[in-house]
Amino acid sequence: MKTYVCVYFGAALVAMFAMPLVVRLARVIGLMDRPGVRKVHDRPVPRIGGVAIFVGFFALTVPVLLLDNTIGQAFREVQMELLALTVGAVLAFVVGLIDDVRNLRATLKLVALLAGAMLVCAAGSRIQHISIGDWVRIELGW
Repeated sequence: MKTYVCVYFGAALVAMFAMPLVVRLARVIGLMDRPGVRKVHDRPVPRIGGVAIFVGFFALTVPVLLLDNTIGQAFREVQMELLALTVGAVLAFVVGLIDDVRNLRATLKLVALLAGAMLVCAAGSRIQHISIGDWVRIELGW
């Protein structure tokens, strides 16, 4: 449980510290979303904020595989599912990043995200329940 909490808060902390760098990078290379008729914001906002979240997530999740504890062992036991999930997440990130830069068509984004999701399902990954510690457990199966 401590490892999960450390990874969660560590990833949030890395993302929090990476965000100002990503915002600065977005300003320098001109990847800002300008206000307009169909926009809610009234001043330019960076389009690539997902980069900081991606970096924060992978900076702490990938090293867990190297840990010599129960969680590291559990991750290694489901290595194929984890690999498929990682590839799906990277695919979703890359599609989102390219969309931020080049504005992809909706059908292409949908096909790419469905391919990533199908890869995860084909690898045998299933969400059987959601739990919060020992307090709440929601079963998602039949």
